[in-house]
Amino acid sequence: MEQTRLSGVCESSDSRRSTWLPLLGWLPLALAINSIFWQGPIAYWGRWLGLLVWIGYGFLTLVTSRQWRLREFDGLAIWVFLLIVISTFWAGENLSSDHSLAAVDFRQTALIKACSLFLGYLTLTWGLESLLISLQTVVQVINKFVIAVTLLLAVGLLGNLMGAIPWIAGAGAGLFVNPNTTTALALVTLPLAIWFYVQHPGLMGVWPSLTLVTALVLAQARSTVMVCGLLVFFYLVCWPGLRRLRLANLLFPLGLMLLGLVLFLSIDFWGTNLADSLVHGLRPNFDNAQRPGLSSYRLNLLWPVFIQGIAASPGTFLIGHGWGSEEALMLFQADQSRFFAALNLISAHSAYLGLTYQIGLVGGVSVFGPLWAMVLRQMLTPLPETITPYFQLKVSLVGVVLAALGVCVFESGFYNLGAIYMLPSWIAIYLVTRLDQLPGQSEERSPV
Repeated sequence: MEQTRLSGVCESSDSRRSTWLPLLGWLPLALAINSIFWQGPIAYWGRWLGLLVWIGYGFLTLVTSRQWRLREFDGLAIWVFLLIVISTFWAGENLSSDHSLAAVDFRQTALIKACSLFLGYLTLTWGLESLLISLQTVVQVINKFVIAVTLLLAVGLLGNLMGAIPWIAGAGAGLFVNPNTTTALALVTLPLAIWFYVQHPGLMGVWPSLTLVTALVLAQARSTVMVCGLLVFFYLVCWPGLRRLRLANLLFPLGLMLLGLVLFLSIDFWGTNLADSLVHGLRPNFDNAQRPGLSSYRLNLLWPVFIQGIAASPGTFLIGHGWGSEEALMLFQADQSRFFAALNLISAHSAYLGLTYQIGLVGGVSVFGPLWAMVLRQMLTPLPETITPYFQLKVSLVGVVLAALGVCVFESGFYNLGAIYMLPSWIAIYLVTRLDQLPGQSEERSPV
């Protein structure tokens, strides 16, 4: 079995400069509001400028030259937007029966959130599409992203360790206001960092992976346990070197060791005895939710409210309560319950529940079904005789998709452009759908 690696190719200076556009679009979104040093109205509105520049570049490159065309991804996006319109219109006609929607200006909230989502769609189909000149261009974009994330996390962790940045409830969040934000970013970047090491063996190559793992340990978030477990399983099945050595037989002991290590490092984060936390975390209790437990109020307070809302009627079960109703429900609950008021929540803290609550089971399956199918398809793909850069990169990008799907269990930012992991996740999804259609690159063979 042979492995091929990317070799240098001649590209124009304009092409090299354009590979900085994804960072220009993503970094302001990542740092504004999410970080500890850029807050307020200027940050809120200023964070969109880089994205608009990137979309404008894509418009001038593709649309004005008539190179843009509809693809399979566009068909799914149009269907989801249609569901959003139907669900929101139906909810707007039933405002009198859904009291939670009165907690906000529902139609305005729905319009703003829909516009934000449409901006994300244009970022992928115009901005990112305009950069898909070759596999080498994609590699340059990913390399820049991995290095940027590594620097952000390294600076923040050094600030925590040196005392310049305070710890949050015993966890290191680095430059960000919430350890969960740091964790989500590190988890969706980890597969790309592993691929970066394969392409750059040595100290320089391993630095991103070590930084990301350190960030995950110090952040001590619960999603690390599940997502790392999913990635271990995925790589044992898909990654060429591990698959060739038949390490799948070690899945169970490796999983146990990983789970034990993370739980051991995280016991202090749970704040109570582990067994006691499990009992309180798994017991539904609406009236006396005194302790967060392992789920941090999700299982015993937050998620049951959304499940009840989804199952309220056949209409809400199938097409939901309308786009933006997730935030409306949280504000409504804050007026009704001192627990929700104290927690100051604006989302379901689960993208699966949050999306299904807004656009119903039809919408939830339409979005998450193809993504899980993407992961399963990659796991069932036969291992080629020659390991090409395309195959390695695609495995890593699908690993990003899997990590994002795991993060979605505990976080709702998957459909919120302002969430730090949303844009990188959807960039990976779009690249998976387009990677096999890119022009080939010169390759040099090397033994595995």
